[in-house]
Amino acid sequence: NILGPKILGNSTGLSPFWVIVACVLFGGLFGVAGMIFGVPTFAVIYYIVKRLAEHFLGKKKLPQETADYVDVDRVNESTNMLILKTEEQRQEEKKNSAPPIFGGKLKKKRAQKSNGAEDEGPDRPAGA
Repeated sequence: NILGPKILGNSTGLSPFWVIVACVLFGGLFGVAGMIFGVPTFAVIYYIVKRLAEHFLGKKKLPQETADYVDVDRVNESTNMLILKTEEQRQEEKKNSAPPIFGGKLKKKRAQKSNGAEDEGPDRPAGA
């Protein structure tokens, strides 16, 4: 279950995530045949979409590599220049980010407990 998508991904150029998505999507639509033909079909679709994105970015004279957009705050539309985040913005993002599995609720509960506030849930009114 783990090695299959990795091996298939290396031979098709897809990440293991997209291999699993292709198997689930095409397998759900077309059964076993969809699983067999879904990954190569998805690889072709992925390639076409990637080439189109690179083409349109190239027309706007923007970088085509994903890594170039990691620290981008915005794109100046008049000059097509990338405006990078400042060090303060990156530190603030890092400070405010919570593990996605908790959705920020864990930090909020910890902050409430450290401040001495009680949890106000739907079954517990405020101040009760």
